[in-house]
Amino acid sequence: MKSSKLETEVFYYGQKIYSLETKVSCIEMKKDEEIRQVQLGHYEDPRYQKQ
Repeated sequence: MKSSKLETEVFYYGQKIYSLETKVSCIEMKKDEEIRQVQLGHYEDPRYQKQ
């Protein structure tokens, strides 16, 4: 993924234009999704389940 920053804090990727706020919120959502996947993997691991 290649993105560029313009003077007005607007990023563009391909033909789409994103504001800095949108880019930051997308990064935060991606991090949250990664954390959820790790947590789910932890809970699904039989070593961590109650018996």
